[in-house]
Amino acid sequence: MHQVFISHAREDDDAASRLCEMLEADGIACWAAVRDLYEGSDDAALVREAVRESDLVLLVFSASANTSANVLREMDTAVRYERTVLPLRIDGATPNPSLQPYLSLAAPEQPPAAPPKIAEEPRADTHTAAEPHAPRRRNRGIVLGAALLIVAIGLGLGLGLGLGLDRHQTGWTELSVSAPGPSPRGGSYVAFDPTGGRLIVFGGNDDAENFGDTWAYDPTTGIWSEWSSSGSVPSARAEGSMVYDPSTKRMIMFGGTDNEDDFLGDTWAHDPVAHSWTELKPAGALPSARRAPLLVYNPVTGKLIMFGGMAGTMLSIGGIWYGSELLNDTWAYDPAANTWTDLSPTGAVPSVRAFPAMAYDPSARRVILFGGGTPAGLFGDTWAYDPAANTWTDLNPAGAAPSSRGGHAMAYDPSTQKVILFGGGTLMGAFNDLWAYDSAANTWTELEPSGELPPPRADGTMTYDPLSRRMMLFGGNDLVGGFFADLWALTP
Repeated sequence: MHQVFISHAREDDDAASRLCEMLEADGIACWAAVRDLYEGSDDAALVREAVRESDLVLLVFSASANTSANVLREMDTAVRYERTVLPLRIDGATPNPSLQPYLSLAAPEQPPAAPPKIAEEPRADTHTAAEPHAPRRRNRGIVLGAALLIVAIGLGLGLGLGLGLDRHQTGWTELSVSAPGPSPRGGSYVAFDPTGGRLIVFGGNDDAENFGDTWAYDPTTGIWSEWSSSGSVPSARAEGSMVYDPSTKRMIMFGGTDNEDDFLGDTWAHDPVAHSWTELKPAGALPSARRAPLLVYNPVTGKLIMFGGMAGTMLSIGGIWYGSELLNDTWAYDPAANTWTDLSPTGAVPSVRAFPAMAYDPSARRVILFGGGTPAGLFGDTWAYDPAANTWTDLNPAGAAPSSRGGHAMAYDPSTQKVILFGGGTLMGAFNDLWAYDSAANTWTELEPSGELPPPRADGTMTYDPLSRRMMLFGGNDLVGGFFADLWALTP
């Protein structure tokens, strides 16, 4: 049976109830908080499960929905599970900046004459909790959305109806900043906090020093806020890695170098609600101290995967600093157990290298790695790590690919199901080109974004904002002595 998740503000309970009644009279099951939450229930868990089990999310949009924290969280959950969102507008409210990315409220030019027939498909009995369904289910949700258009017209509720999650032309936008933010820097630790809807930035460096400050950027207000932390805080550092762990709702940070050019091997967690840092001090085996490790989150296992980095002593080659010992080991960090595990993959592995980039691709359940280099030269190879098989594979993509480089940024875009690569450089200078890797086709495609482009750079950090469904790029180094503190958003 098909199921529709109805997202609505508490003030719109009546409208949500009427929608449920009409949908179920038409043979379409629905889930809505107005009737399916109960006293003493774990509301957040029930909502996540209901969205995951639904074919489509129907948003009852109104002035009340505009100010509902629950609605915003449900939209974020819909994006995480790659569910199509169909907004149903029941008053004349204009969506606020937080909800705007989810909505397409233009009235349809001409509704279909009759609802399409929906073929029944079997539903699997079990799913991995953090695993999105296959893309075919999203397509089925769009077909179901056409039927819901008829339902909405029959109810007489909608001032406008449209399929959400629209993608605009690929383009960069420099984000406005209404308060002073971090100083220009590269090598910062950056991750997005979807619960608070903020970009979190720690540390980084310029030519003079490493930083130990913590900043948060709110995209809805354009305001940077410097956060002071009580208790222990990480030392000033740059060129490590940080990712968001949804199981603990904390940022996990590892490695880097300090102001004495010492390599760091400590593991820290940042709580964006309490604004506090905690040194985790994992038990058992630990990765060696290192600069520039790559860290990604694996939603299937709930663990973080780390590759490579640099150790030894610091060497300068053409103004680019390397560690004399380059690494290619693969580790996993388990936030629940607070332990690191040396995975020791079987078979071929990427060669030792400095400054590659890496992103987790949930559509393929693999980690994608590109480029990097050694003092002898740069690489333009593409590798995939399969956590289930514990193996690396040299993908050898067909066709055009990014040129060999290091210091580039990569992140996964769930709406296009592609890994996005930006910038990086060589000893000859920095780039600002943009590429997309398609795991299904094993191909790279150079993108041609519209409008103004970020200046060329390496050592910037790019992460995905699931609330606005955009990539966010912060800082970097132009490789000729200049550093950036600008913030850009990419609609892939």
